[in-house]
Amino acid sequence: MECYLDWAPVLGPLANRLQVVALDLPGFGNSEKPGTEYAADFFFRSLGRFFEAMDLRKPTPVGNSFGGQIAPFLGGTRCQV
Repeated sequence: MECYLDWAPVLGPLANRLQVVALDLPGFGNSEKPGTEYAADFFFRSLGRFFEAMDLRKPTPVGNSFGGQIAPFLGGTRCQV
């Protein structure tokens, strides 16, 4: 199963130096399945809302599998909600 737990081996070491927030994208892992098409814009908006809710002003998104495909498009930018 692809979920935030894929990162379990590195969360602790990363958290020693950085603020770390691990989540499942909508429809992955233990998250609810969205009632919409799995399109990039949907995930960008979802992550933008998440960043806002967590007050993450300059996030450095990383991911594996599908999350790894969209993370580079989020890096260094402020997602529009």
